[in-house]
Amino acid sequence: MSYIVHQKINGKLYAYEVTGIWDPEKKNSKQKRKYLGRVDPDTGEIIKKREPPKPMFAYDYGDVRVAEIFYKRSGLEEALKKIFGKDEEKIKILIISRLINQLPLKRIGNWYERIYLAKKEINLSSQRISELLRLMEERIGEFFNTWIERNERSVYIDITSLSSNSSESIYEYGYSRDNIPLPQVNLAIVLHEDKPLFFQIYPGSVPDVVTLNNTLEIIDSFGLKTTMILDRGFFSHRNMENLRKREYIIPVPFTTEMAKLFLSIEKKKLKDPGNAMNYNGKTLFVVKGKMDKENYYIYYDPVRESEETNNFFIRLMEMESRITGIEYSDAVSIIEEHYRGFDRFIEMKIENGKIKGIKRKRNAISQYLNRKGKMILLTNTEMDWLTVLDLYRSRDRIEKSFKIMKDDLEGLPLRIHDRNGLSGYIAMLFFTLIVELSMMKEMRNSKLVEKYSIKDIFMELSKIRMIELSNGNRIITEIPKKVREILSGLNVEIED
Repeated sequence: MSYIVHQKINGKLYAYEVTGIWDPEKKNSKQKRKYLGRVDPDTGEIIKKREPPKPMFAYDYGDVRVAEIFYKRSGLEEALKKIFGKDEEKIKILIISRLINQLPLKRIGNWYERIYLAKKEINLSSQRISELLRLMEERIGEFFNTWIERNERSVYIDITSLSSNSSESIYEYGYSRDNIPLPQVNLAIVLHEDKPLFFQIYPGSVPDVVTLNNTLEIIDSFGLKTTMILDRGFFSHRNMENLRKREYIIPVPFTTEMAKLFLSIEKKKLKDPGNAMNYNGKTLFVVKGKMDKENYYIYYDPVRESEETNNFFIRLMEMESRITGIEYSDAVSIIEEHYRGFDRFIEMKIENGKIKGIKRKRNAISQYLNRKGKMILLTNTEMDWLTVLDLYRSRDRIEKSFKIMKDDLEGLPLRIHDRNGLSGYIAMLFFTLIVELSMMKEMRNSKLVEKYSIKDIFMELSKIRMIELSNGNRIITEIPKKVREILSGLNVEIED
């Protein structure tokens, strides 16, 4: 049996519920008191004590919030709202999902329910995502027209292969840069500094020379007056004829007669003390030459030459050690798997099917090492050696972009089976790339890139959660010191 008693403490009246409890050991009764609240002096009613709000649900917050901030900071949010209207919010979720988790499309809906941006009215079922991909494919041209500014000056072009098991007609067998024996499409992508401008999809069988020519025509259609910065893979007689109509910078492959001619002409000048230059604190020998209306620069880095020569001989001797004395067929397999191309530097003496001796091909090795530490850049501009080199070196952005799209975002092999879905899927990867490069730029500026990859950063940020309480309020969990340093490096504040 229980009853209520009032007790006055420091001039205020408090109510307690008293319950009698029998103690079987001591064989007597004792009282247990439960605090009920303060008593209103005017009405005598009990003012019940306030229960602290309880945690009800924990949402993914830190990684999602930072991805959202860079989505806005990149300018992508504004551009997509113009093109896609109310569907922009759903596309944003797809982009953030790919950036953070690389989830299969069919699982994005389940992930979405766990993040702090979740809304009941947003449907991200597999069918709805497929519809969004088709919408992106339909309107990607409108996006490019909105996104590309006419003042972009230097642009970077590259082409890669994306493979699939699909039987769709756009997937065709052609030269695969990844040596994957599947039908493929070719993807050309164009960037300006850290800003991806546009992409174009071509059937896998279309040669690079045709792909490049078509991409150049698209660049012209946007009214871009640009300097093309290209990789050595584009160096061919046919491509050069097309390139001469515009400004370009392109490396000359050492396998060409042009490279051999330039090196022969300038050989004595390469180590001339008068040609030593300071490049980012390192000594670089630079020789300039002219051929018709084009200029070429030969860059020679003695430190790099030494390192590359040392690495070459380490691998060569390692290969020799591994294959000596074993079956010839096993040696061929080892060379193919671990030392591809190194067989051209040796002659193998075979007895009874085994490798009994190895002789090095001196001329082949000398010719190969002659190119180490050297690079030849050809241009039809009047830029100085430093500008040409800086522009070309900065093209590693596009190489990293392809790595992001194909490795980090797991866009290879493609699992999209119809043409519209393919274009929409690549559009989604392209949008994600825009956000990621915006984030990487901030990481380079703060030197975070020296400590973390983007995956590392999102893993650390995922430690920050948003807790929903029983009273409807939301609070952010404590931010660890390491995460605060990352947020500072990204120039981001998320405690709002």
